Amino acid sequence: MGLKIGFIGNGLISWAHVLAIKALEKAGFVEIDEIANYDPDENKANNFASVNKSQKLKDVTQVLKECDLIWICTPTKYHAEIVKLAAQYKKGVFCEKPLGVNLNEVREIKDVVLSSGIYFQVGLVLRTAPVFLKIKQIVNEGLYGDVLGVSLIDDQFFPIQGHYLSTWRSDFNLTGGGTLIEHSIHDIDILRFCFGDILKVAGFTSNHYNYKGVEDTAAVSFQHYGNVNSTLLSIWHQILSRGSTRRLQTFFSLAVVISDDDFLGPIKIITKDKDFTIKPEVPEFFNAIDLPQNEIGLAVKMYCSENFNFINNFLEKKQPSPNIEDGLYVHDIVEKIYQFDKKYNEVF
Repeated sequence: MGLKIGFIGNGLISWAHVLAIKALEKAGFVEIDEIANYDPDENKANNFASVNKSQKLKDVTQVLKECDLIWICTPTKYHAEIVKLAAQYKKGVFCEKPLGVNLNEVREIKDVVLSSGIYFQVGLVLRTAPVFLKIKQIVNEGLYGDVLGVSLIDDQFFPIQGHYLSTWRSDFNLTGGGTLIEHSIHDIDILRFCFGDILKVAGFTSNHYNYKGVEDTAAVSFQHYGNVNSTLLSIWHQILSRGSTRRLQTFFSLAVVISDDDFLGPIKIITKDKDFTIKPEVPEFFNAIDLPQNEIGLAVKMYCSENFNFINNFLEKKQPSPNIEDGLYVHDIVEKIYQFDKKYNEVF
């Protein structure tokens, strides 16, 4: 018997998830009986329901009552409230990042998740990207010696235009911040995932577009346990032809490992003897998934692994990953960066 799944919030990210799940179902990797959805914007809800053959429900409570698993894809401000309701109904929850607009909200979510015992996964999607799984493997194998330093540059156009079809990310009350919390929470998580827990952090943000409290640039330095230093530059610009782009350079004692793609690679490796590229291994089911061979199909495929894991781990009663502790960890780092920036925001 399949599941009834529900999507609360029917904007761009909910489409990525539902199309990934439908592709997985078509290929026989998950079994879904019914899809339901709710969004306070009637046009969004109707369009989602029509295209995805979903049952449009009247409110959040009805979704929670009728569905087995819930995807929370609303603006960040509403996450905590919906998680608390979901816990009352004992529903499994996939909550998109960021979990909350501030650290206190995320702590409240953690308390609710742990006290209720609900199945809960955080949408830190880069952990399932083959390119980062391969880089993590290279680090762990130690073939090229110690990691000396890491540079990650993440840029995209300000996500209130283009295919986003919404402007809420420019409103501090809905987001709690800008590119650091809303976008580069992924980057902080993947730096931790690949290079270890973070011991020290310092960073500064700036605002060029006059959205109060919503930074469009962040420059951050991390020191990881194990004497690894990494840096992050996160930028929201106005170059609409340039979507989300990540360049990761990892400097080992004996090699430089470079990736300009945050999903499938390739990865370039430079040693004293030669330069070469490798393609990360992909899950077996990738080749069976029927998605368009274009940018949209590739973007949707990026969400297949995390949804495959979420659904099947739920059915097999396995622990979800990334879990609430992983989500809280990166939010704690984000908060420390904001605090550092506020404390040392002086001109010398």
